[in-house]
Amino acid sequence: MPFYTLSYRLAEDYLTKREPVRSLHFDHITPYHTAGKLIYGGAFDDPAEGALLIFRVEDKAEVEDFAQRDPYILNGVVTDYHIRLWNVAIGHES
Repeated sequence: MPFYTLSYRLAEDYLTKREPVRSLHFDHITPYHTAGKLIYGGAFDDPAEGALLIFRVEDKAEVEDFAQRDPYILNGVVTDYHIRLWNVAIGHES
């Protein structure tokens, strides 16, 4: 099964903007993680301007659907995103 990366560009005031919708974001991502579709996810630090999520799903469309329904995107916490197929060469999941 292929891997996909979902990279987020975060709003300048990300830490403030995320607070009202953070629990909704986690409600959205938890089922994907529980099902083994979302392998890793988290924000980069210092500066907090981006985040990366790693998916293992059959189709890029599933990652696109995830992104379009993510409360962070819907509420301006994430200002842009990009999905890419990731060809894993080595690792526990390869």
